[in-house]
Amino acid sequence: MTKRTLRALLLALTGIAATAHCGKGTGESGGSTALGPTDVVVTWTLSGKPANAESCKALGAYKVSVTLSATNDPELHQNTEVDCATGTVTFAKLDGDALGKPFLEGALLGDKGGTLNHAEMTITPLSGTTPATLDFFPLVVASTSATTGGSSVTSGGTTSSSSSSGGMGGMGSSSSVAASSAASSSAAASSSASGAGGADAGT
Repeated sequence: MTKRTLRALLLALTGIAATAHCGKGTGESGGSTALGPTDVVVTWTLSGKPANAESCKALGAYKVSVTLSATNDPELHQNTEVDCATGTVTFAKLDGDALGKPFLEGALLGDKGGTLNHAEMTITPLSGTTPATLDFFPLVVASTSATTGGSSVTSGGTTSSSSSSGGMGGMGSSSSVAASSAASSSAAASSSASGAGGADAGT
């Protein structure tokens, strides 16, 4: 083996070693960027407005159920139920790397039971604090308006129907008066005829 060949071989081995070292350094550098603990702070809005006692009461909203699922570590699965007016809930000090990209779900619960609305999203954990907002648009608002409108229409229909019935009643009363008048005229005519007949007989 010539010196030139040996030198080329040494250079090749040196290159391989340098590449391996760089790869190891990259891995170590990547490990240093771990997210660490994070607070998942969940807030919710009602029809685009902040949730508070007044807005929750107006919609008949009582509780909000919040679920954090599909985490890399199943033990980080979270679920809680709080008052609607609270407006926020925090899942504190969760391992950001073990969370992965979890699925966040929220259910707006009515004061008389049942779910008024549902919201969901996928969140990406951040170092320190991970904010997430659930936007509820309760259908109960539209439903109430529609019902109110329907009531007005129904009420109007009833009024109209009553008016129509009153009109028919008026017509019925007029017919009765007309029939009574006709009967009276007929009786008067008969009485006159009878009187006339009696006068002729006396003569």
